[in-house]
Amino acid sequence: MIKSVKISLHSARIGNLARSEPIYVHIRKIAEGIRNAAGDGFSVKELRGSRDRARVIVYTKTKEARKAESENRVLTRAVAAGRVT
Repeated sequence: MIKSVKISLHSARIGNLARSEPIYVHIRKIAEGIRNAAGDGFSVKELRGSRDRARVIVYTKTKEARKAESENRVLTRAVAAGRVT
């Protein structure tokens, strides 16, 4: 019977995976779902160049969208649309 297991992670390879194109494609798809659920005036932006992981943000692009977020939290509520099951 096995008494212990040792796992060794290669952090450089994990970092490369976290910044890989398939990861960007996946999280961009999630962000676009959130943007679509939030409605007009929101946009998606990829933040490439991060040292440790791929990042994509959904942000308000118009004055109307900023007002809708501040008064009705439309973007905050739309985050549920990005959940992957």
